[in-house]
Amino acid sequence: MVQDVKKLLILPALVMALQMDVVSSRAEAQTVQKIAVLDLVAIRRHSLAGKSITGQFNAYRKAFQKEADVQQKRLKAARNELRLQRSLLSPEAMQARQRRFNDEVAAVQRQFQARKKSLNKSRVEALKVFEKNLKEVLKKLRADRKIDVIIKKRPSIIYADPSVDITGEVLKRINARLKKVAVKTPEK
Repeated sequence: MVQDVKKLLILPALVMALQMDVVSSRAEAQTVQKIAVLDLVAIRRHSLAGKSITGQFNAYRKAFQKEADVQQKRLKAARNELRLQRSLLSPEAMQARQRRFNDEVAAVQRQFQARKKSLNKSRVEALKVFEKNLKEVLKKLRADRKIDVIIKKRPSIIYADPSVDITGEVLKRINARLKKVAVKTPEK
């Protein structure tokens, strides 16, 4: 009976020892992964194509804002004129003019919402072209350097050894491949 108890106590210890040996063998068999870090924000901000997209988008946005300011001034003047006419017009005529003014304001708002949507669509399309080219650059660099994993630097990484940061190399390659991306003119 004492021997049976000893066997029962030894059996779990043997199983644990075998499991630990298997786990350590698996860990030794795994290969080391080559990891690289990429700062996508810096690539978009400092690449020639990224600057091209930003510059064109800002120019369209500035023109859009200028038109919006002109329309806003025109509507403000029309509203002030309507207020001045309030005492001169009959209630029915005033209601009719107020309705026309409200319709005009709504039409301008719809127009600018559509323009804003078109502007954003143009920017997204340009960024897709940029991203497609960036993926090709990364694919080639990954093969050249035998990189297994590329990790986005911001906001995920707190610190990474500079030797694993491929941002500079990617920037050189994307600039050589893609100097400019045309941002489609937004619809009016």
